[in-house]
Amino acid sequence: MNEHVDSRAFTYAVGASLALHALLFVLRAPESQPARPASAPIVAHIAEPEAPAPAPVIEPQPVPPPPKPKVEKARPPSKVVQPEPAPAAPSPITVAPAPAPVPEITSEPAPAPAPAAVVPGPVVTAPPAPPAPDPSTLIAQYRSRLIGAAVRYKRYPLPARDNGWEGDVIVHLEIAASGELAEVKIKRGSGHPVLDEQALEMFRLAAPEVPVPPALRGGAFGFDVRAVYSLKD
Repeated sequence: MNEHVDSRAFTYAVGASLALHALLFVLRAPESQPARPASAPIVAHIAEPEAPAPAPVIEPQPVPPPPKPKVEKARPPSKVVQPEPAPAAPSPITVAPAPAPVPEITSEPAPAPAPAAVVPGPVVTAPPAPPAPDPSTLIAQYRSRLIGAAVRYKRYPLPARDNGWEGDVIVHLEIAASGELAEVKIKRGSGHPVLDEQALEMFRLAAPEVPVPPALRGGAFGFDVRAVYSLKD
């Protein structure tokens, strides 16, 4: 904008200077010269100055990043040298006097402490032993176990089945003091020897499978058992 205004002022100044020189030239001309026809007036045209050439476009250069500040490494603290202590003055050597001899002391034996009084504590009595079982009860239990074992060996003889024989057999057993079966016999028969013999065999085979209780050993005992043979069973 300033350059355009300056060019206009310059143009105006040039035009004014030309008009002034022309006026002075007319006034100084000699009067004796014949009059010349008046010349055409000089007209000064004020022309617009040529547009100045466009200024070159200057691209902005990238601004380099500011340099990173240098970080100075911390210096290790300087080692402080402590002054060595001055050597202590040697202490004077003193000679201690020899200790006086200690007289030997003989101690008498201490008296034996008096025996502590014995305080009687509560008397603990053992619980009474359970009463011995009744032999008759033990015999009944053994007899019941023996009958249960003999049932596994009970057979109905085929001749008695074919003939329709039935009957009850009372068998007596004797047990020795050692606990073994001493004797087995018919106390009352059924009237059919085949049934009586099968009853004896049944208890002979069952006796070794049922041990005699230890409380019954040391004395012989005996009891009766019954075997029933019925075709309805």
